[in-house]
Amino acid sequence: MLRALCNEILFGIRRLGPRWRWQAYSESLELSFEQDFFEQSLAKRLRSESLALNCLYLSLFNSNREHLSSGPGLWLDVGALDFRYAPALAKFSQNLGVSSLRALEADTKRLYQDFFRRLDYAEYFGSLAQKHFGLAVSYERANFLNWKTTEKILGISCLFPFLFQDLHDGFGLPISYYSPERFYEHLMRLSSQVLFFHQGKLELDESMRLIQNLVGSGARMITGGPYQETPWLNRKNPVYTLVWKTKD
Repeated sequence: MLRALCNEILFGIRRLGPRWRWQAYSESLELSFEQDFFEQSLAKRLRSESLALNCLYLSLFNSNREHLSSGPGLWLDVGALDFRYAPALAKFSQNLGVSSLRALEADTKRLYQDFFRRLDYAEYFGSLAQKHFGLAVSYERANFLNWKTTEKILGISCLFPFLFQDLHDGFGLPISYYSPERFYEHLMRLSSQVLFFHQGKLELDESMRLIQNLVGSGARMITGGPYQETPWLNRKNPVYTLVWKTKD
């Protein structure tokens, strides 16, 4: 109860948080490594860790390409944090034929150790993605449980959603933002296909349980993984992918 109250108060204060550093956030490649996912003109604008993350995520996105429908419309990314993987998602979305990419994040004003805000990071990575892949890329603060749009959404990506309250609380979010059932219900209301990344088998199983409870026999689920040791990045916990689609 005390932790939840503290999160509520601190979250409200963060939402009012001013810019602490007036120069724009930027990165550059300090240690190059062999990869064939991104042009050098883009790669050199990312730190080694950011480039490695984008290589890993693009490989995971691509591994699910055959399971996802293509077409015009908006690709929505929910729970984007600092949107560091924007280049990977933009390249993947471009291959699906969409013209715009929108990222939603609840806690955009969170301050990092270098005194840049999460928003400052996201604006940098989003602008890189837009410049190099020709999509309209945007990043906005939103409580997804209440978010609405009239635009056609081709698909949604949701990377590592908070399915357990201790993780949600650990990231400092208000308890009013926590409802996995409502979260999944809203995802499925907005689009006929959702791509999830999950950390560990327990989280994957919980995700599949939520989907099954909501749509029953209407659930078509394709899983992938575990992915842990890769040429670009070794993760402490394995990643599983899950595609949910309405049955054809």
